[in-house]
Amino acid sequence: MQRIQTPNPNRFLPLLHVAGLSKGTTLFNTMKHFFSLKALIMGAFLVAILQLQAQEANRKEATPEEALTVHNYAPWEVGLFAGAANAYGDLVDTRFIQFNRTNLAYGGFIRYNASRNLSIRASYLRGKLEGSDMDSEELAQRGLSFESTINEIAVVGQWDFWGHKRYGDRGGFSRTISPYAFAGFGVGMTDLTTDYSSVMGDPAMEEKAARDQQNEFGFRPVFNDYLDGVSATGNPNRNDWYSMAGASIAYRMTGQDKDSDGFPDHKDPCPDSWGSEENLGCPDSDGDGIADRLDDCPDMEGPGATKGCPDMDEDGVPDHEDECPRIPGSKATNGCADSDGDGILDSVDDCPTIAGVAEFNGCRDTDRDGLPDSTDRCPYEKGALKNDGCPPPPDPNDPTVDSDGDGVPNVEDECPFLPGDPNLNGCKDIDKDGIADQHDQCPYEKGTPEHKGCPDPNDTNLDSDGDGIPNAEDQCPSIPGTKAFNGCRDSDGDGIGDDKDKCPDEAGLSKYEGCPTPDRDKDGFLDAEDRCPDQAGTIRGCPDTDGDGYANHEDLCPEKPGEAKGCPDTDEDGLTDDIDDCPQVAGPKSRQGCPELSVADKQVLKTAVDNVSFNQGSYSLLSSSHQTLDLVAQLMQRYPTYHLKIEGHTSNQGNPEANKQLSMLRAKACMEYLQQQGISTDRMTYKGYGGEKPRSTNDTQSGRRRNRRVEFDLFDPKN
Repeated sequence: MQRIQTPNPNRFLPLLHVAGLSKGTTLFNTMKHFFSLKALIMGAFLVAILQLQAQEANRKEATPEEALTVHNYAPWEVGLFAGAANAYGDLVDTRFIQFNRTNLAYGGFIRYNASRNLSIRASYLRGKLEGSDMDSEELAQRGLSFESTINEIAVVGQWDFWGHKRYGDRGGFSRTISPYAFAGFGVGMTDLTTDYSSVMGDPAMEEKAARDQQNEFGFRPVFNDYLDGVSATGNPNRNDWYSMAGASIAYRMTGQDKDSDGFPDHKDPCPDSWGSEENLGCPDSDGDGIADRLDDCPDMEGPGATKGCPDMDEDGVPDHEDECPRIPGSKATNGCADSDGDGILDSVDDCPTIAGVAEFNGCRDTDRDGLPDSTDRCPYEKGALKNDGCPPPPDPNDPTVDSDGDGVPNVEDECPFLPGDPNLNGCKDIDKDGIADQHDQCPYEKGTPEHKGCPDPNDTNLDSDGDGIPNAEDQCPSIPGTKAFNGCRDSDGDGIGDDKDKCPDEAGLSKYEGCPTPDRDKDGFLDAEDRCPDQAGTIRGCPDTDGDGYANHEDLCPEKPGEAKGCPDTDEDGLTDDIDDCPQVAGPKSRQGCPELSVADKQVLKTAVDNVSFNQGSYSLLSSSHQTLDLVAQLMQRYPTYHLKIEGHTSNQGNPEANKQLSMLRAKACMEYLQQQGISTDRMTYKGYGGEKPRSTNDTQSGRRRNRRVEFDLFDPKN
């Protein structure tokens, strides 16, 4: 048989990976190996692949010392691939694998794990492809065949959706099922030999074969019709493609990890001790989040502020250095309190809130007389201890002593402790009438010696307050005023003298004796205009509790805001809530705001009869009945004024009295279920009729089944 070698057989095929499917399991945790099965379908520029990694659940829980915790995942992996390759096209009349044309495929790959979920894989795969018309009865007469090697180089990015779940917090490679997808690009190269000898001698087929050979050279997508060298001589409208399937095994290059904590020794600050991810591979014995290598108290839990040591009073001083571990203090005072900041601890400070000196146990000595202020009777004057810190008292017999400093020595001063007029022997004269106050019976009014410092009552020109109105005409002789008010003042300017004004500092009206118009409830509405003078309010002086613009005494619903005489219409059916029997559900006025039972809701009750079932010969509800009863409960809630009559029925089989009792118990079971859904028993009644009211014949099994039922009648008790 003549074989024709196609010219320029080497061919490059660009590939675009878009998805993938794989399944695998972890084999050796301690050696960090794994393998995966992979089915790879490539064609044209798009490769549709769905990839799934499966790892069975690892039931053994590793100890901290034994755990392989991939907190710091292995960044690099290398692996090998071995499997099978198949071609599909003009020489294959099926889309399924032809095992007699299956050939070896093999290769290798390297993968970089950018994170626990994202990785980038570069791979090289090589395989053999072949096909022949002789495998098909329909194509055997044509007799074409081909064979070729395929070399594939690809780079893909892979996103593993649940990759982060494979590594537990306390170690162990957790085997789990995880879907992932990948996309990328690649190049394929073929070395094609096609046997056209069987069509030689047929001019038409020879011409097509020549055209196919011309088309053998070129840079083309995978999904074309020249993978097998047959197009015009076959079916030019049908693209060729190929597949590879096999198994791969990879080795994770993690480096040495002596403590098996998932951190390679070259990245592990504590390579000989197992540690968690939070502490970068170092242990944390007390679990306080601070690695032992940084923890001053590795066996006792503590905050970071004290380097992992306990600090009960949270003052920043660790308890083992804190002389007062239960009282907040400062580092300067070894953790003890010094409230006044004088350097003396509160526990030994006699004046803990006032800065002082150590000599006086933390108390001050303001006058610096050697006596602390707490015991110094004269803390601002230096004094002697024998005088309790006060200076010595002056000698009363000393002619130079002038206690009040008025220039009159005490021996000559009739008022030695009150500064006064030297001409009056050191005493005061407030009214300046020349009579010392201690001798003046009217010290605030000028007078005469004859009247002991008081004015002469018979002096018609006497004007004690100096307002120009003689006392004889002055109704307020001791207070300056005006002539218009007979010598009295009008402090508030309301035209009423202070002597007759009960509110002299507030302008008012004469009918209120000088006081302003009263507002007893202080709401800004004067009592004369206030409709509720004893209740503060905003509506003409009356309260409006719900703020709807209607005063409470005019508001039919004072606690709920509304527009219709102060009442709301919650369901917007034209009836305010105060006269609406169903304020939450709209209804016609003829039914006082309550809804009428709709046709659809009546149908719910009708179908409920056939959908409520019980265990055979029992009143125990089947779970399949709950959905129907829930719908009945919703109707009861939607029609709050309606009542429900529940009737139980049976067939005529068995004892009539027993049937009646069973039907009653079944009706009661329905009522109790509805009660559990929040429906009041005041709105429900139940009764059992046994076989007294059949709705079908009892002569057939289907008829008896229809007669065993519970009926629901929702009705308005007012009608």
